[in-house]
Amino acid sequence: MSKYVLDHHLEGERARLALMSRLLDPMHRRHLESLGVGPGARTLEVGCGNGSISGWLAERVSPGGEAVAARPEAKAFWDGWLAWSRDQGIDYHVCRALAPRLASMGLEAVAGTAETAVYNGGSPWADYWTATIVELRKPLLASGRLDDALIDGFLAHCADPGWWTQTIAFTAVHGRAPGG
Repeated sequence: MSKYVLDHHLEGERARLALMSRLLDPMHRRHLESLGVGPGARTLEVGCGNGSISGWLAERVSPGGEAVAARPEAKAFWDGWLAWSRDQGIDYHVCRALAPRLASMGLEAVAGTAETAVYNGGSPWADYWTATIVELRKPLLASGRLDDALIDGFLAHCADPGWWTQTIAFTAVHGRAPGG
């Protein structure tokens, strides 16, 4: 079992989590309010940090919720996909380097945002991934990073409306020329 690296007993962890809440909570609250989350809603907050959003939600909704976790075979598929992608020179973390690159070029007011989509089997996103995996099946198998069982299992999830997951983060970073 892996160890949680940012243990709550670390010196400074409370301050780090408080800063994280100050930065992220307004965005999360706006999003939840736009969804109409209120009395009677069933919610689950995962990765609670210091629990600030959990407390905020508790004031607005009735108790309840349903735990949702990634299926182990879906995680195994994504682990294989990411390993294959790295072998192909695909860097899903390249966007993390964009802001410093723009700043090093002398651009000002560098900022950005990232967005991800949550989707289920049978949705257009699931159709996209099905088409992608079908197209790449042979090279995926040839790489040894994935096998027929993982690929078929993932494709079955993509066809199952009861299966939910999310996309990678899509990132946009911008800046402006000095004096611009």
